[in-house]
Amino acid sequence: MLPLVILAAISRCASAELCPTDAEILEAVSSQDDETVYSASAQYANDYPDHITFVHAIRITGLSDVLCSDELSSDPPSITCRFTVKYGKRRSFQIARLEKQEGRWAIADAIEVVRDRK
Repeated sequence: MLPLVILAAISRCASAELCPTDAEILEAVSSQDDETVYSASAQYANDYPDHITFVHAIRITGLSDVLCSDELSSDPPSITCRFTVKYGKRRSFQIARLEKQEGRWAIADAIEVVRDRK
């Protein structure tokens, strides 16, 4: 019984059936970053049509502190997770609702705080 209690205490997800891996979370974050880049680039091109612009996402260097809640009763299946995304000298602390869409995890909505690393 004690090993089960210890395993439950160190598990990152309350629901083992619906638990995104680090790679799946990073893919969802990268997809969201790409959407932000495309949106910023389109807005700039619209505001300044005579200029050439280069917008790119900052490379993700890691993921840590992942902790997810119970599955939310919704369709598509979703779960809320807290995690830290590492971007070079910055850290993004996020609480996100992840949805399973077409076999992939996607960030439906999130609260994010970005801090420079000291």
